[in-house]
Amino acid sequence: MGSNQSTKTRTMIGVIVLLAANSSAGGAEWCTSALADIAARFPDVPYSIITLVNNIPNLCAVVFTVIAGILVNRRVTLKHMLLFGIGCHCIGGVLPAIFGNTSIAMVFIGRCAFGVGYGLMQGIGVSMGFKLVADEGLRQHAMGWAVTAQYAMNMIAQVVVGHLCAMQWNYSFYIYAWSAVSFLIVLILIPEDPAASAGCVGVCGGCGCLYVQLLSDVFGNCTDHHRPGIWRFGKRGIRNGILQCGYNFWRHCVRICSQALQAVDALCFHGRCCGEPGGTVFCGIL
Repeated sequence: MGSNQSTKTRTMIGVIVLLAANSSAGGAEWCTSALADIAARFPDVPYSIITLVNNIPNLCAVVFTVIAGILVNRRVTLKHMLLFGIGCHCIGGVLPAIFGNTSIAMVFIGRCAFGVGYGLMQGIGVSMGFKLVADEGLRQHAMGWAVTAQYAMNMIAQVVVGHLCAMQWNYSFYIYAWSAVSFLIVLILIPEDPAASAGCVGVCGGCGCLYVQLLSDVFGNCTDHHRPGIWRFGKRGIRNGILQCGYNFWRHCVRICSQALQAVDALCFHGRCCGEPGGTVFCGIL
């Protein structure tokens, strides 16, 4: 009886996480209604460049969808991949709302970071369903609910963005703050997998260094070095911090992906993936 109750609890938690994560798996076109206002705010920028606000996330997704499929459950645990993907989705999505009104470059930087999370979340959709919902009878229904949650969130977001855009165009991007809720749900409800975590120290350690580096870049550039302990959140300090943050983001991502691909090559392509000779096909979902 206790075992059945535990299984039901895990299944319910898996369904909740699946729905929450999928509600933060879309959003590339949520702020389409703001394009005209962005063009009006930056009249010197050609409209063909303005449309990159929608196109950049899709371009990033082409690359990071593949990377997510290669890494998840092999060298990066599902929980870490979800946290990284949802974190990029949230931070990159909200960034134009905070800094975009002063610089179109900040809008594009935010959309690039968002595109990383968008691509990762799209790439682990199938793996997420298999990993989180163990009950085979319920899994098919749960994956259908997850798709429904994503499309329902798209519909709700479009309505909310319309009202936010009527106030001010950059407020439209605050809709991505919803991903913070999904981030907390994943962080709290998904348990750590010690066996899987032990195998991804190199890659996830690199992700941890990335988080620390990004915080250091932002806050380090907002510190008055002549008066230690005094913060100077002026435009120059914030701008320098964000630019340095963006540079280190891509530098660390390249290094992490390089390490991960080398690990996959060593484990999978030499017949040692999943502990079975030649077992490379279904490693991403087992």
